[in-house]
Order: sequence, then structure tokens, then C-alpha cells
Amino acid sequence: MNQLSPVKYIFLFRSMIDLRNTSKNNEELIKLEKNLDQKVTFDIYGRAEVASGIDAKEDHGESQSNENCYKNDRPDRPTESNSGFASENDVNSKSRKDKKRKKTFPETETKKRKTHQSETNSDDNSKRNSIWIQALGLREGERQILLQKRWLNDTIINAGQQLLSAKYPHIGGFQDPLIMQSTGFIPEPGEFVQIVNIANSHWVTFSNIGLEHPKVRLFDSKLPPKISYPLDIVKAAACLLQTRDPHIVIEVMNVIQQKGGSSCGPLALAFASALCAGINPVIVNFSEDTVWLGLINNLTAGDMPPFGISSMDRTVKRKRTKAIVEQIYCWCRRPEETGRSWVRCNVCKEWFHRECIQVPIPRGKFFCRFCIGRLDAKTVKASEDLMCLKSFHQFKACYTEHKWHSVAIELYKFIDNTAMDGTFPPAEERLAVLEKLPEHLDEKIMGVTLFIPGEEGFVLIYIYGRVHKSLISLYETLIHEMVHAKVAMDGEPAGNHGNYYRKVGHNAIKLLNRHRHAVPVKQLLGVKVKNSILNHRHVGHFQ
Repeated sequence: MNQLSPVKYIFLFRSMIDLRNTSKNNEELIKLEKNLDQKVTFDIYGRAEVASGIDAKEDHGESQSNENCYKNDRPDRPTESNSGFASENDVNSKSRKDKKRKKTFPETETKKRKTHQSETNSDDNSKRNSIWIQALGLREGERQILLQKRWLNDTIINAGQQLLSAKYPHIGGFQDPLIMQSTGFIPEPGEFVQIVNIANSHWVTFSNIGLEHPKVRLFDSKLPPKISYPLDIVKAAACLLQTRDPHIVIEVMNVIQQKGGSSCGPLALAFASALCAGINPVIVNFSEDTVWLGLINNLTAGDMPPFGISSMDRTVKRKRTKAIVEQIYCWCRRPEETGRSWVRCNVCKEWFHRECIQVPIPRGKFFCRFCIGRLDAKTVKASEDLMCLKSFHQFKACYTEHKWHSVAIELYKFIDNTAMDGTFPPAEERLAVLEKLPEHLDEKIMGVTLFIPGEEGFVLIYIYGRVHKSLISLYETLIHEMVHAKVAMDGEPAGNHGNYYRKVGHNAIKLLNRHRHAVPVKQLLGVKVKNSILNHRHVGHFQ
């Protein structure tokens, strides 16, 4: 003992413990066989196993046989020497085999478990991938989703839309919801029904059936708090409508609300089927259990009539819960998004995404393709040349006098005599209220004042009549432009709203308000003008 190294001493000690455990295990094994009246053995991991159908009494030499069996099954166990202790060679053999067992057995067990698990998964996958309805591309996995009332995937939604499209070919829409996540929906020129996914977790239905452009209705079975939707829902509506109008209107309808957390998909298809059949989903009571069953039956039958309807006598105080109005921009007609670079057209003042333009943009000289399509250099030059004193009457004839032109002449004389000391040229030679503006001017413009230094009295005032909804608005714009003309005639910078401009403007407004009961137009008698008309709301009016 004293001649052994520490390491070998430790192995010898462990071997003695193993021998002791082996003796105890054999004793317990014999007791088990007597109690169970069956043969008991150890497997390769040292676990007891009962061999059913084998009687322990029929096995002669029971104890010895069990011991031999154990030794054969577990060859890595040390054998007893004559002295009762394991020899040094046995200890070394034990350590090598012990290490081998530690590496082999756990790995073998893990591989067996993985193999069994992979075989189970393979069987499950084969079952899920088996065909359910081949014409619609539905597999057994989709059938299980419907039977278990789980959240519908896009494959089931597309299958339902495919049946609706075949049944109602005159109605547009029914596009794959995944298109919206990539390039966006294709614009629909006529009436459409479209199911849309919100944030990869909720299905809703869009439709413009029976509506005027640019409106669309949203049928949502689970209205969010305060009825606030993410930007994606607005983008989807904008893509489908693709209108040139500056805004779109989304009407959120007051439909029945779901109780189950995953019923949005079947209800979205139920809303769509009702809309296609000419039924307003707002007045319909849908049963969630019937909706699930009806969807399965429709898919199986290959037809999509209205389903899940329990009654059609639903009454609500308001059919529409909210109208969402969103501004849209650019050629893509999308709503405003943060983190994107914008550029504005010099003519129509519309905003565009730089990535949508895809061409170099000269600084301060961008013209959108809409304006380029109706403008060219010659057209702009011709309209600019007409806007001069020599061509004044020709210009008025070309762009047509507005119905309020004669009224503006009377107001021009009143403003000149009351607030400008009668210093303005005759109105018939300097003022024109036009029915339409030159092509190179923004259609939102309210008035234009022209002045060229060096030409005494060279002042022309053009007012766009169609943009004014009342005579008060026309009156205010005329005052604004005549103040600019007065500043220019005094030899001051006339193109800005500086201190001199404001001084002249405030004095003119003060005098006009003092004599407001002497205005020659009946509709304007007693109208008090505010100083706010001198502000920049008429940006672009001066050239």
C-alpha cells in the first residue's frame, strides 16, 4: 500500500467501493427475483430489468448465473483477486475503461434520443405536408389549424380569397397579403375587397364598394384602443386607391367584435364574403363557432358564399366609428414617413421622395414629371413674355377674366383713394382677376405682383379668382398685393415682408378699417381687415 502512487491509491480505493456495491447489488437482485418470481438482470447502464415470461426457478444455478451475466454485461467492472483486493493492473484497466465508458455511453444515449426525436419529427412533418385540398394548395397542417382554431396563416387567407375571386370576377382585390410587405399592393382601378395583415398578428378587411374616390372602409373584428392604427394600414389603403387626391379617407366600420383571440382571420373572410354578396357586415351577427365551421365547409366544397351568419338584425347607433384622414404624397401616393428624404416641385409644390425620383436633382430646380408633362421651356417662356405691360390685354384675353374682375376694379379704386393717396395707375390698365393662371405658376397661388425697376409706374397685379371662395378673401388678397406694389413704387425692396412693407401695410389697413362702411361693395360693408393678411400665407405671390 505504501509503495503505490497517490493516483493509483485513489483508483484502488474506488475499486474497493465498486466491489462493495457489486456485492450489495447482487443481494438486492436475489431478493427481487424471489419477490417477483421472475428473472431480474442489469442492463449496460446498471439499471434493473425484469424479463417477463421467464421463471426464476427454472434457471438452475440462479445466483451464480446472475453473477456471471452481470460480469459479462458489464466487462468494465473490476474482478476480485485471491487476496480480496484488486491488483494494480486491474486498477489501470478500470481507469481506462471508465474513461471510455464516460465518453461512449452518454454519446450513444444522446444519439439514440436524437434519432428517435428526428424520426418523430419526420413523421409529424410528413403528416402536416400531406395534401388536404390540392386545388387551393392546402395541406393537412392548414386543416389542423382550422380544427384547433389557431391563428390563420396567409395560405388559408389566400385560399379563401382565391375562391371569392373566382365567384365574383367583377370585384377586384384579393391580392396576396405578402405583396404589401415587399412592393406594396397593385392599384385597383374599380371596386375591390382586400384582406390585409397588421403587424403580422391581425387580419382586417378593406373595401371601397359603393364609395366615392378616395374613400375606403375598414372592417376590423378587434378595434384597437382609441382606434389608432399603424402606418402600414394607411400605406395599404393608399396603394390600393392610388389616387391623385392629396389625401385619403379610411372609414372604420362598427362591425361585431371577436371574443376568441385567433378569430380575426375567419371573420375577415366572413366580412369579405358578405361584402361580395352585397351584404353590409355592420348589420350582421356573426357566430364565431359557426364561422370556423363554415370556413372549413366552404374550403372543402370549393365555394365561398356568405358564412357564419346567425342573424341579420344587428342594430348599432353609429355604423361608422371613426374616419381617418391621411395626407399622401409623391408618385407612390404614400403617407408621410419618418427617416425619408423629401424634395418639393417648384411648380405644383408637391412633395416627393428622393428615392422615388431616382435622378439627380439640381438645387432649387426640381420639376416633377406631372409638371414636366404639361410644361416645356417654350411654354414657360411664352407665358412669362405675355405677363408684361405691352401684352397686358392679350394676356387677359388668353387666360380669361374671372366673374369678380369688375368687383376687383371697384375695390382697387377704393383702396387707392383711401389708403394709397391716389398714386396708383388706372385699374383697367394694371389689374386682372383671371379664371386660370399661366402654366408655369402654382395653381394654389392667390395673387401675383409684377414690377421692373427703371420703368416708372410699371406695376401689374394678377389675382387668381378660382382659388377665392368669397369676396372677403379677394378683398384681403388685393390689399396684400397693392401694399407690395406701393412698396415697389416707393423704390424699396418689394419682394419681401420686411419692416417697410409692414409699416405701409399697417397704415393702409388702419385707414381702410376707419372707412369700412364706405366700401363700394355691399357684401363687404363693415368688414374689418386684420393685420394677419400681411403674413407669409401668400408665399410665391410676388415675381
